[in-house]
Amino acid sequence: MPTLLTDTGEKNPNVSLQETPFKWPVAEAKTCIFAHRTRYVILALGAICISALLSNTIAFNFTVICMTESPLTNANTSLANDSSLAIGFIALRPRYPGGKFNYSSAEKSMLFSVLAIGALVFVFPSTWLMKRFGARKIFAAILFVSGAATGLAPAAAHLGLPYFVVTRVLQGAGMAAFMPIVGTITTNWASLKQNGVFVSILTGFLPFMTMLSGELCASSAGWPAVYYVHATITLVLCAVWYGFYRDTPGSHPCVSNIELEKISRGKATHSLSQKNNSKMAVPYKAIFMTPAVWAIWVATLGNYYAGQLVIVYMPTFFNNILGYSIEDASRYAVLGCLIQLFVKLTSGLASDKIRFLSGTNKLRLFNTLALGSCGVLFVALSFIPFSHSALCVIALIWVTTSIGFNVGGFTKGGTLVARHHSHFVMGVVQIVICISMLTDPFIVNAMTPTNSAAEWSMVFLVHGIVLLLTNLFFCIFASAEPASWTLDSWAPQQKVYQISASVIGVPA
Repeated sequence: MPTLLTDTGEKNPNVSLQETPFKWPVAEAKTCIFAHRTRYVILALGAICISALLSNTIAFNFTVICMTESPLTNANTSLANDSSLAIGFIALRPRYPGGKFNYSSAEKSMLFSVLAIGALVFVFPSTWLMKRFGARKIFAAILFVSGAATGLAPAAAHLGLPYFVVTRVLQGAGMAAFMPIVGTITTNWASLKQNGVFVSILTGFLPFMTMLSGELCASSAGWPAVYYVHATITLVLCAVWYGFYRDTPGSHPCVSNIELEKISRGKATHSLSQKNNSKMAVPYKAIFMTPAVWAIWVATLGNYYAGQLVIVYMPTFFNNILGYSIEDASRYAVLGCLIQLFVKLTSGLASDKIRFLSGTNKLRLFNTLALGSCGVLFVALSFIPFSHSALCVIALIWVTTSIGFNVGGFTKGGTLVARHHSHFVMGVVQIVICISMLTDPFIVNAMTPTNSAAEWSMVFLVHGIVLLLTNLFFCIFASAEPASWTLDSWAPQQKVYQISASVIGVPA
């Protein structure tokens, strides 16, 4: 008689196969072509599709350098020689093919910020539609809109600024699905023991498309090729997503009964049903009264203010202020993303495997490694003269890298506290991200009227202080326990006896 296990992996020798009221069939009823690991294919596909959406939105951060004209005559002029240069909004002389635009600082600020308008407008509709009709259809539609808008961006730019703004708003609409789709995939496809790994990979930006941006900008194809390549890849991924993804593991033809048991272990059966899930009322008042949820939202604000500063300004900062070429600027930006991806993967795995700390203390630890260390780095950067270009590059890459620890902090906390209501909590997270996207460029502009070194040092100092304060708030109110309003349909604490995969000879 095989020994049965609880959802925590403890042996239960007193329960036999005949005594358990719930049995998973040993014989496979479905074609299993991924060796009981279809969930990892879903994870990889989701991560690539999310990265494509993000790449579409930040393509402008590189192409703005190539597509705008500037009165500069020396591409290597630095702030040490001319403190009146703008970091985020002045580009190189038009030595790149296709570059003929002369946007003002206000226009460039608007083009950076309108992404947030699109995301803010569509975040709740996309969240509701995803819950009502499933992520398969809605996320495919979002990928299509983002890809089409990206492909039309060069033509829109030539038609005029209003048309270009429209394509940027539509790209922002794609951003609205970022955190909701992370929460949806993690909740539906990750086992309770793999939440950290799923969150780390899904939020770990894969810069496979961004790596091409700098090279394409400086090539004979010119900056429009950046948008065409991004659009083509995104539309292909749209078709692949719709063809392969399913809203629940039980409805996927490649998910075996063994894999379904692994995914659902410790979860109430009806919480895995898309039909039942879509009918569950969201306890809005209870969610907004939960301090642990507010800790997630506050930490998100601090994290993405820092992220916005790095993502929006790092390419042009390297290029215009530190004097690096657009190719080198893109390489340094990609290097930070690659190291961050490694940090995310190891942090997500570590946050799941560490046993000597409680779940809440693990959230505090990784959140401090993310927001706390970034805050310290920004404060330190405020005291580094910009003439020390190598030191500035190292500090900014280190900031980008440190952000990767957040997958074991507030990002993971959202799925642990909210469970099957994570789509709403993560939807609000997306709104907070949009607020940072919308406001940070204008805040930076207001703080740097003359773009002097002292003003930019103050920008870094203020961002560092915000990071430290938001991390402190999170550490005080964070929790890794499911909120009381989740326990009606999610029961990881129940001793549901199930057949272990190892008992029937399948490797975990």
